[in-house]
Amino acid sequence: MSIQRKSNFSSLTRPSAVSIYSATLYSNDEDDDHRLSRCYSVLYIHKTDVYHVLERQQGRRTLIYHLFVFCLTLISLVFGSISTISKWRSILNKPLYYGELGLCIFFTYEFILRIWSAGCRAKYRTWFGRLMFMTRSVIVLDILTLLGFAFSIATGITTGEFPEIILKFLPLLQMIRFLRVDRQLTSWKILKGIILKHHQELTVTIVIGFMFLITGAYLVFIAETPTDPKLNTSLYKSMADSIWFSIITMTTIGFGDISPKTFIGKIVTTTICYLGVAFWCLPVGIIGSGLAIQVQEQKRDEAFNRLIPAAASVIRNWWRLRCVYHGDRFVATWKIYTLMQRRVNVPVTSLTQDLRLKPALIRSSSNNACEIKSSPSNRTQTTPKLNNIRRKSITSIGDLPKRYITAIKIIRVLKYSSSCKKFQQAKNPINLKDVVSENTQVNNRLSIMLNDIQRRLDLALGTKKLASYLSDEQKHQLSLSSRIEKVEQITNQFETKLNYLEQLAISLTKNN
Repeated sequence: MSIQRKSNFSSLTRPSAVSIYSATLYSNDEDDDHRLSRCYSVLYIHKTDVYHVLERQQGRRTLIYHLFVFCLTLISLVFGSISTISKWRSILNKPLYYGELGLCIFFTYEFILRIWSAGCRAKYRTWFGRLMFMTRSVIVLDILTLLGFAFSIATGITTGEFPEIILKFLPLLQMIRFLRVDRQLTSWKILKGIILKHHQELTVTIVIGFMFLITGAYLVFIAETPTDPKLNTSLYKSMADSIWFSIITMTTIGFGDISPKTFIGKIVTTTICYLGVAFWCLPVGIIGSGLAIQVQEQKRDEAFNRLIPAAASVIRNWWRLRCVYHGDRFVATWKIYTLMQRRVNVPVTSLTQDLRLKPALIRSSSNNACEIKSSPSNRTQTTPKLNNIRRKSITSIGDLPKRYITAIKIIRVLKYSSSCKKFQQAKNPINLKDVVSENTQVNNRLSIMLNDIQRRLDLALGTKKLASYLSDEQKHQLSLSSRIEKVEQITNQFETKLNYLEQLAISLTKNN
């Protein structure tokens, strides 16, 4: 039941909600600061979103944006390559110029957004932090690329076309811009990590491969060069020709421009290349195995990272469950269940006194200062009503009712069991191959059971068509229907015998 209290202020002198709020805060500057902080928080959120889209490689929006940039750079690279053909140069020169102009404006705007959004991180928030951000290798590459394209566009700003000299170097700038697809340089970092991790194996294989290369080149040069220099008509006129032949042979390219003519040279080439090709292919296998190991380690790290919060949740819930059954011994753990006192106990007298002390801050409907009239009797009547609205502050375990304590214990048990299940799921994640194999095994077992049930039904009820290799007696012994027919035959025979005995008894009674 609501109690309607008569207002102590007249309609002309009643302060607005804004004036009371301003009087309570003693100044309008704090309200402005609050609005500014709220605007700043909104800008900070948008700045963080822009930074994550531009600099991170996670999320759907980031994927869509990077795919869009990849398509733009790829299309520009294709058109730049086609424009080097003399037949298409005059046709594609002007569209290529305006396309590169649009891309230059787009990537310049993106570069400005990168510098602006970097302020969401603490280390890039100041001007010195912005300079640190601009000294990154990827940002330096962007700056050099933008300067190169700006210079190329400036050379044809009067004609709207690229000069022929610029067209020769334009694909180089487009290829450098294509490198920005991998913003974080993760592929190069992975390759660098694999090389550093397997540097000993790679060094051994490369050294042995070059040893076979030089040895084979020298032996072929000796075998193909005659003793008389005047009679030297072979293609191996120097050691450089032999090394060229060894390289194209060991790398399985084989242009066919040089080949050994003598029998000894062919034997040496076959032997050396058989051994050299094996060692030249080993680095590829080492790098491939390193990539596989890197992927496995990454998956293991991801599984371990998923396991850490699950384990922490288990420990936390176990501790809280233990603290529930020990009462006042662990007061800090029980503080999450306490209720704070409601902030409605501000007396009216203090509010009216503040309003009397600062009448200039109160805005009336006529925008003039007003005097607040309130009698002491009204204040004393309204204060107990406000005091009745207060709720009891629960700050200790003893203040909680027993039903609350029981509910808390049940919640603690449920949360602990749920955290244990999540920990087991994180420890043993579901593997798709295991699920498929398990479903296959279940289907096989189910088919075997159904076949067994079908066989038993056939044996019980009889099949429509029995196997041809079975004898008649075996066919009659297989099904229940054949056995029932046999029982019927026996009952018919028994009935005929009973009829015969009955007729015999009747005839005997007549004779007597």
